[in-house]
Amino acid sequence: MKMNVTDEPGDPKAPPKKRWWRDARVIVGVCFALCEQSVSWLMFAQWSPVYRYFLYHVDFSNLWSELNTIPLIVGFLVSGNVHQPNEIACIATELIQWFVIGFVVAHLFIGARAMLKGDR
Repeated sequence: MKMNVTDEPGDPKAPPKKRWWRDARVIVGVCFALCEQSVSWLMFAQWSPVYRYFLYHVDFSNLWSELNTIPLIVGFLVSGNVHQPNEIACIATELIQWFVIGFVVAHLFIGARAMLKGDR
């Protein structure tokens, strides 16, 4: 089988191969961030269909609030008022926090998969 000049691995003119796992990490990070926002809306928004349930069953919502303590602190720092955090800063920091968590989780799973297959 005749190889094209650009198909050789050492050819500098060959386009770089796109590695799918870099994109998968970003996709998983975005999914984590969007799922976090959905869960937060379900628990804390007054228009949520399960708002009254979480009003009387506070264990999961307390845990969720503890996981999102850093975004709350950033919201307080941005607003300058210790009684009312800035909602935009809280939401933005939550998105960043959960994107990083999803990215790291995907990185660990993809790295473990590559080690099992012998790619590394």
